[in-house]
Amino acid sequence: YLDLCFPAVRNPDRAQQRVHLILGSGTHFSERLGDRHRDAMESRLDAAGNEFLLRAHDQDASGLVLEALQLACVDPAGDAEFWKQLLGWDIVARSPVVLAHPSGAGPRLVLVREASPKTAGKNAIHLDLRLEQAESMEDALGIICALGGKELDRPWGTLPWRVFQDRSGNEFCVLAPSASNR
Repeated sequence: YLDLCFPAVRNPDRAQQRVHLILGSGTHFSERLGDRHRDAMESRLDAAGNEFLLRAHDQDASGLVLEALQLACVDPAGDAEFWKQLLGWDIVARSPVVLAHPSGAGPRLVLVREASPKTAGKNAIHLDLRLEQAESMEDALGIICALGGKELDRPWGTLPWRVFQDRSGNEFCVLAPSASNR
């Protein structure tokens, strides 16, 4: 399942939002969008000022679902291998690069090219990954680093999760298994 949470991020970098929610009716999302991918979207802002993308054919805001998460990357093909290994998802398209859960259910992860890696500031929106019961944080750290990611050491105080960056500098968090999985 996909667990979404939307905590407020203090002082986020709004100059370059790198993660976008793609909302639509859920019936038309295709991995074969090619160069038309960005053209098929309308950019909107939520109440907190976060940009999200609305599929152009789904202008009626009632009954929208999360079809995909779009992540800006310097090297979408290389980053696809990072996320494929980390999530255990399949690469289902190459232009744009799209990953999907092996079951085919749920939203897609769409990797789009961004000219430069993220170098500063805190993302207002980022991915959080929860470990399964049999997985350990130390094993996750080893996998992330082996795939080209790195752990961030920021002065955020004591947190029940750890903060990492992917190969393109996008932050993501890794959380311990939930109590309901124990």
